[in-house]
Formats: sequence, C-alpha cells, structure tokens
Amino acid sequence: FIVTGGASGIGLEIVNELLRQSATVHVLDISSKFPETSQALQHRLHFYPATDVSSRESVSRTIKIIIQKCPDIHGLVNCAGVYRQSASVIDSDENFHKVMSVNLDGVWNTGTEYLRYCAGSGTSSCSMVNIGSTIVLQGLPGMAAYAARVRINCVAPGVTDTPLLRQHYTEASIAENWLSTIPMGRVGSCKEVANAVVFLLGDASSYITGQVLAVSGGFP
Repeated sequence: FIVTGGASGIGLEIVNELLRQSATVHVLDISSKFPETSQALQHRLHFYPATDVSSRESVSRTIKIIIQKCPDIHGLVNCAGVYRQSASVIDSDENFHKVMSVNLDGVWNTGTEYLRYCAGSGTSSCSMVNIGSTIVLQGLPGMAAYAARVRINCVAPGVTDTPLLRQHYTEASIAENWLSTIPMGRVGSCKEVANAVVFLLGDASSYITGQVLAVSGGFP
C-alpha cells in the first residue's frame, strides 16, 4: 500500500494499522522524519521523506521507485493535507493556493499516477481511499478505462484528535465549540478513522465504490 501524509496524525495511524495487519506500506510525506517504529515492523515500512505531493515530478519519481521495489501495490491512501488560516480574506491568496496545491492537486497527482500503474500492471484488485476529498464524486476525466476496476472511495473525518487539531484548539475550546455539535459527545480518534480506511481498502468492501464514508460521531 501507498499512504501519503503518513508521518503524523490520521495518516500515521493508517500506516500503523496496515502494518499491524501484515501489509507492506510505502509512506510519502513532506516531513524528513518518521516516528520510531517497532523493530519487528520496520522491514515492511518504506519511508520516502521530503516528497511533495503537490509536485507531479516528485510524485512520479517516488512512485517509480516504489514500483521497482514492490511491483504489487494493492491500494493508495491520499492523506496528505494542509490547513491554513488567514486573518483576512484579502490576504488569503497564498494560503488558498497552498491548500489547493496539496489537498486537491496532491490527490490528482498521486491518484492519476496510481491509476496508470493499475492500468498497466494487470492487478485484479486496486483500491484508492481519499481522506476528506470530494474529487472522487466528480470522477477523473478521460480516465474511465483506467478506473474501471479500481474502487475509489472517500473517508470524511469529523473532529478528530490530531496534532493539527491541538495546534489550533485547546481542550477547553474543543469542549466549547465542538462537543455540543457531535451526537456521540466526544472527539474521534485517529484509529477510528484508520479502521474505516483499512475497511475500504480491503476485500470486505469489494462492492463499495464512489462513496463518502463520514467518520464523524454523527456530526452533520
């Protein structure tokens, strides 16, 4: 499996869950460091630091290396994402383009590279899961033949306890701003999101495609 943005937060938990299930995982991340991993799992973990998913060249180069190492790639998880705040809408152009280049272009770059691999590999089963992206509902123009046997789904996390959340909200502000809006009355965990992703990657979801699965505790 390939996981983008897998060095922290939800992406890291997805990587760990796949490793626990005996999968070989290739992690692409803009970060140059990956958290310490159990010695027993390290031989199935391959980390590609400083990979910029917003760059087609960077993605293409890295995926070629991955395929040389491991010709059978059963699934792709697009988890790389950024979040930028602006004090003023007027000053938000740079933030907007940065968010779009990673959160949208990044999915397009890795997704189309993976679909090309699927089309040429003869692999009987491929699955792509996008975290928090609606691009799957629009399809991929001109890629219908490539995507014919590839299941593409989206996981939409609600308020989830990640390092990014903690950068912007304190425990008190989470309780004040969010908990009353969540029917289950608590923030979700990265593991709960990872469980949904692993389900959509696996054979148990073999007849599920083009869907958005909300992992949100009932949040609207």
